[in-house]
Amino acid sequence: MMTGVPTAEERSVREPARWSRARRRPSPELAWALVVTVVVRLAEIIALKIGAEAQSATGPATPDGVPGHYFVYSPSPASPGLGAVLGNWDGEWYERIAMLGYPRGDEIASANDAYVSGFPPGFPLLARVTTEISGLSFVWSSVLLNTVLSLATVVLLHGLLRSRGLPARVAAVGAAAVSLLPSSPVLVAAYSEPLALLFLVVALRLILEHRYLVAAVAILGLALTRPVAVAFVPVLLIHAVLRFRVDRRLMPARSWATLSVATLVAAASPWVWPRVAVWIYGRSESVANSGASRTDQIASGLGSGYLRTTLDVGGPPALVLLALAFLALVGVPAVVGLRTGWPVELLAWGAAYLAMVIIATPITPGFLRYLVLAAPLFGPLFAAPFARMSRPHLAFVATLTAACLWAQWFWIRYLFILDPAPALLPWSP
Repeated sequence: MMTGVPTAEERSVREPARWSRARRRPSPELAWALVVTVVVRLAEIIALKIGAEAQSATGPATPDGVPGHYFVYSPSPASPGLGAVLGNWDGEWYERIAMLGYPRGDEIASANDAYVSGFPPGFPLLARVTTEISGLSFVWSSVLLNTVLSLATVVLLHGLLRSRGLPARVAAVGAAAVSLLPSSPVLVAAYSEPLALLFLVVALRLILEHRYLVAAVAILGLALTRPVAVAFVPVLLIHAVLRFRVDRRLMPARSWATLSVATLVAAASPWVWPRVAVWIYGRSESVANSGASRTDQIASGLGSGYLRTTLDVGGPPALVLLALAFLALVGVPAVVGLRTGWPVELLAWGAAYLAMVIIATPITPGFLRYLVLAAPLFGPLFAAPFARMSRPHLAFVATLTAACLWAQWFWIRYLFILDPAPALLPWSP
């Protein structure tokens, strides 16, 4: 019988997510999520300190090297201690940018100089500001900054999940799960992932609130932090379909227009920073500006990552296996999330983002690090069992958590720590 009264599911699409005053107040569950985040960070720092004892020396500095070799801005001896390993890998590049800025076109004298602009400015800019305010070194300023950003992300993600009607303990576990993925230790290092994750959650929240123009600003912020914002295109399209399917008459023309603007911003986002970098700093006439043209290089070789490599090495059967592995990686948490009431847009982000990684990036251990920005997709695996609180469900969460924490140690000790010598590890974890 048609009563004209919208169902709860219809209201969730028609009506923007809002935070009631009750949900704005701190809750015991949110406090628990924050405590778990801090405890896991401390455990990761201890693991990094232990792993630092095995790190090889990284000197001398390599300003005139090539990006295919390990870049060194601040040389360190063997067993350098925690303050050095927290700046490993991309942290060296970000420290160079934070301390020296980007080179102008006429200052580019090496392949490394040309590659610097491949790193967007969001994180190194904030790290430099934090360094100036705190007086700490770049590495410890980055640790301070990223800790604050991670805690803010937990708060916002918890609020987002609560606004969609999820139980408080489920939302708390889903928010804390950001710290439980195998490469979550990157969130405490001098990397841009914490800032990117914050922009990601803010953008998702604004989309669910139907504030599309402000969401476009958050998407642009993500693009100026990590070149991954294009994955919001399918998220916004799915969101539009959901609103249209429920009742297109309730969505005003202005909403369609602003949603279209946000989608166009996401589609253009891979070219925003490269074009801005060239406009501000110019091009080199003597060295190929590989950083500024990074997006064009990726776009011209789409499919040359996991897909092309798998097809070349193993043929169609290997490609089928890769597809099945991808479907399992995305499909299992997505099904669990849908059954739990997880926002569809969060699941769509994870699927679209991981598809982009598979298509556009080469096969490296960096895939584990990329999983961090898919945290909204994997949250249901940790959180859904808390909706029933049965022994089998809780045993599953305990087993999954233990496996992920062991994987964190593996990631720290055998991928992030420079052992053997950096020259033998030309890929970033």
